[in-house]
Amino acid sequence: MSGLREGPRIMTERIDSHHHLWQFDAAEFDWIDDRMKALQRDYLSADLEKVLNAENIDGAVAVQARQSVDKTEWLLTVAARCGCIRGVIGWAPLANSEIERALDALASNRILKGSGM
Repeated sequence: MSGLREGPRIMTERIDSHHHLWQFDAAEFDWIDDRMKALQRDYLSADLEKVLNAENIDGAVAVQARQSVDKTEWLLTVAARCGCIRGVIGWAPLANSEIERALDALASNRILKGSGM
């Protein structure tokens, strides 16, 4: 029928909206003590993919675990190689005089969806 518009397409993906990835370093993650042995290891994209597949989840949003632009850039690099990461919530130094430069550099990456301070 002419004149009728098709309605919006409904997405049915299941997304884990908050997932952390990291390369474990005891000095950097000093809050992870011996009572948290399960966390004292790397958690990388291969681990994420295994869990998502096992739970029938289509993708995830990776959330920054450390307050550093370097870690945000690392997470964006990981996300670019891993199709299951649909977005990254990174970190930027909002109270720093270099914030404009940091945001300009990060904003060009379409995987970045937001930033904490």
